[in-house]
Amino acid sequence: MHGRKGIITTVPIARALLVLSLKLLLWTGDAAEWTDEFSEQKRTSCVGFNEWLFSCMYTDTLPLHDYTLSTSIPEGDTEARKMECGELCLAHPVCTGFQLNIDSTRHCRIHHSWAKIPPTQDSTTTLCIVRQGGAFKNSGGCRSGGQETLYRIANLTELDWNSNTGDWERRYICSVECLLDRRCTAIEHTGKPEEPECRILYGLIDSYDAAAPGKRTCYHKSVPAPSIVDPPPSYYTTPITLSISFGGSVSAGFAPATESFVTNGTLTDIRAAVGNDTLYEAVIVPDAPTGGGSVTYLMLTVMHGIVKDGLGLPNPNTNFTY
Repeated sequence: MHGRKGIITTVPIARALLVLSLKLLLWTGDAAEWTDEFSEQKRTSCVGFNEWLFSCMYTDTLPLHDYTLSTSIPEGDTEARKMECGELCLAHPVCTGFQLNIDSTRHCRIHHSWAKIPPTQDSTTTLCIVRQGGAFKNSGGCRSGGQETLYRIANLTELDWNSNTGDWERRYICSVECLLDRRCTAIEHTGKPEEPECRILYGLIDSYDAAAPGKRTCYHKSVPAPSIVDPPPSYYTTPITLSISFGGSVSAGFAPATESFVTNGTLTDIRAAVGNDTLYEAVIVPDAPTGGGSVTYLMLTVMHGIVKDGLGLPNPNTNFTY
C-alpha cells in the first residue's frame, strides 16, 4: 500500500468510472516494491495440491487469456523475465505466487490458490516466487468511498455448485474475467454456498464492508493509477505544469489524453514527459480565485484509459484536488 500526494476526490463524470484512489496496491517494478509484494526467490518449482488445477501457464507461443510472453526479452535476462511474470501475477486478483522457467523454456505459471516452496531447492531451471501474504484480499464487500461501486456479475453458469471445487473454481474464473476485462480493478467473491456470486468491479477500492451479506471477500488487481508529483502552488497569474506519475512504464491508451480536464482552470496541454515513460505532464492556467486571495484550488480529472501499462491495462479515472 502506498501513499498519495494531494487530495483525491470523486465527482460524477460523463463517460468515466467513479473512483477513489486513497489506498491502492500499485506495481512499479522497482526493487523496494518487489520486496513488498513478493518473497525471496527460490530455485525450485512451486508445489501445491494439484498444481494443474490451481494454476495457469503462460508461454511465448500459444496465447492464454490474450497474453503471450515476450520473445524480445533475452533468454539470460532473468530479472526482466521475472518482472514480466510478476506483472501477470498482479493482474490476476487471486494470484498467490508464480513459477518461472529461467532456461530456454519460456514458461510462467501463475498460482491462484497457493504457491508453496518445498524443502528441497536445487533446480537450475526453475524459480518459485511467493506473494507476500498471498493474494491481496480483504474480508467483506469491496467499497469505494464507503459505497458500492460499478460492477457486473461474472459468467459462472457452467460451474457445478455442488462440486467440491466450486468455490476455488468460481474465484479462478472470476479472476480470469477480471484479467480479460481491461477496466476491471477488483473482484468480489461470495463464499456462501446458497448465494454463489462473483462481481467484476470497476472502481478503485479503498474500504470494505464486513457486514455485506454472503460471506464476501474482496480481491484487488494491480492497475496503473496516477498520482501527482510535488504539485506547485496554483497562483492564478501563472501557468503551472503538473507531473503525473503512473508508477511504472506506460504508453498511450485508448482515450485521447485531451479528454482530461481541470475544474477552476484551463488544461492547455497534457503530454508524455520527454525521457521518462512513467510520467505525463499537464499544463494548467488557473482561474482567478473566488473570495479574494491569489491561490486557486484546482481539481484535475485524469480520464480513464489515456495510458496503458505493459499488459494493456488502462489507468482508472481519477480526480486530484489541491
